[in-house]
Amino acid sequence: MQLFYTEADEVFTSGFDKLASALRQHDQDTLLLSLNDPAQVCVKLDKNNCITSSGNYRLSGPAIKQLCYKTCPGLFSVVMALSRGNNSRFLAEAATVFNTCITRFFTKNLEDTVMVANSRTKVIDGIVGRKYRRLPNAELLDRMSESVDQIRVGDCKPVLESATRSGRSMFLQYNLPGLEISASLKSGYQDLFRLGIFIANSEIGDGALRAAISIIRHDGLRSLSRYTRRNRIIHAGSDFNRRFHELIGFITERLPTRSDVLGKLVRLSSADLGFSVSNSDKRLETIVSGIKENGIASTAARKIIHSALVQGAYDRFPVANHGPSGGWVGKTYLDLFVAIGRYARDISSSQRERLEQLSWELLISPLRF
Repeated sequence: MQLFYTEADEVFTSGFDKLASALRQHDQDTLLLSLNDPAQVCVKLDKNNCITSSGNYRLSGPAIKQLCYKTCPGLFSVVMALSRGNNSRFLAEAATVFNTCITRFFTKNLEDTVMVANSRTKVIDGIVGRKYRRLPNAELLDRMSESVDQIRVGDCKPVLESATRSGRSMFLQYNLPGLEISASLKSGYQDLFRLGIFIANSEIGDGALRAAISIIRHDGLRSLSRYTRRNRIIHAGSDFNRRFHELIGFITERLPTRSDVLGKLVRLSSADLGFSVSNSDKRLETIVSGIKENGIASTAARKIIHSALVQGAYDRFPVANHGPSGGWVGKTYLDLFVAIGRYARDISSSQRERLEQLSWELLISPLRF
């Protein structure tokens, strides 16, 4: 049993007509419900589900997070800490704290907001403001299908390579054929990278619509350029069409050249992480702290640096217990770059972008720990 409903990511690498059909069905199942009673979002434990007191809906993870942030600073961390382990007693305690805060601050912070729900699955996916304009993922896919016919990067036309639907979020990865980068960064190994365009959208306001330049390694590891005010837009506004086309244009105009990317990859492969037999523990903590300063949790930071030191950029089958004498000396920022992408690839799509942006910073800027 969980406090919130979790939906597995749907990944499409072909059959995009099926994606479009699924998105249209999802849009038809969408309900926008005015929030005017705490019982609509307060929860109770019922057999194997945690459902709302009124309506018997389940709350998604993003919905609980939005409710907590709108209600009381710090509430989400407390609720998650109490519910850890999914023990029924712990969940009951978490539900009590959550319900108490929702009821106490409802009139001030939540009343007259809008719930975005699915009538078929009976899940409340998110909480948005009364004036929020929702851009359905089905509509975004249609817009991008029309836009790519007009986009050219040199002689390249973007091709949809993969699409991921994660709850109310959708992530589109476009490849740019002809902009591949071949690199021999280690003796005996040949790397292949490709440039692309990444588009992400949330129907519940969590990040709205955003675009980034992507660099993808042959094994699927991806780096993303950071989001700024210029490459993210809100759904609201009568001039959305103009802003949407400006967003795509902003990204395509700033694509790096292949020679520039190759030069930065070579620089990464020759930049030593700074380990020696005498300073390994101290250096390890310094790098972990540097990763954490970029918004990455401590546990994730330690797993990433462990992957960089144990597995490196090219070892497919790492030995479980390397020490400093087993090869930490001589590890490079390329090993760390690949380790970040490897960790990001194995987590949910909704949590991946921040890590992929960190790997971009390692590659493009002189970010060092």
